[in-house]
Amino acid sequence: MQFTLTIPLKEKRFKITVERIYQSEQIERYEIAGGNKKIILRNNRPQLKNKKSKKKPEWKLESGTIKDPQAFALTLLQIEKKIEEIDNPGQVYIHPKNL
Repeated sequence: MQFTLTIPLKEKRFKITVERIYQSEQIERYEIAGGNKKIILRNNRPQLKNKKSKKKPEWKLESGTIKDPQAFALTLLQIEKKIEEIDNPGQVYIHPKNL
């Protein structure tokens, strides 16, 4: 799975490419690339989905560095929203206050 997102931060917009590079029954790994930088994130979404848990996935940084935690949090929200849209088309609603 691969998709592109545009993240609005302050007065600029950043275009990132998100690609799932690994998936098992317990974890997923995503490579996020923007400009000339890449990071790899891991989450436990498949494990939560198998258990039918309503908890949010835990994201962990596997490689790369994060300079702006607020921008990182916004990016994660956008990525989660897009993944849910892909997995459950037409069923996802995230209130605008949560974006």
